[in-house]
Amino acid sequence: MVSFLCEGHSFLSASELDRPRVDAEPNYTVSSLRMLRAESATTELFCIVGLDSFLTLPKWREPRALLELAQWIVVSRPGSMMEELDALPFSAGERSRVHLLTDVDLPFSATEIRRRLRLHEDCADLLTPSVSEYITRNKLYS
Repeated sequence: MVSFLCEGHSFLSASELDRPRVDAEPNYTVSSLRMLRAESATTELFCIVGLDSFLTLPKWREPRALLELAQWIVVSRPGSMMEELDALPFSAGERSRVHLLTDVDLPFSATEIRRRLRLHEDCADLLTPSVSEYITRNKLYS
């Protein structure tokens, strides 16, 4: 699906770094970041996540390593309080790697899109036609 989203955008390319593993083990963001770091020790890495997802970062695998390996761009979400970031157990140095993007405020998330798809609700306003067709053809999220 990422390949479909990149079509027509020469500045974007899809990667198979996070594809399903042959041993069926889960992919962890920290592992992906370590692989990217191994490819280039000098390239600055950025992770972009919604605030709702970032607030769960302490529950992710190796959260401190995640903050060490990449800068984090956290996008505000409706219903999420930016003040909740203050409650996260990160040091000042770790917090300095978190950058808030507060002027996007998209009213949907991947979780919401998957919920709507499971309920067979229309998502034409949230998905490109090629992604929507791929989901339908492969009977995803049903």
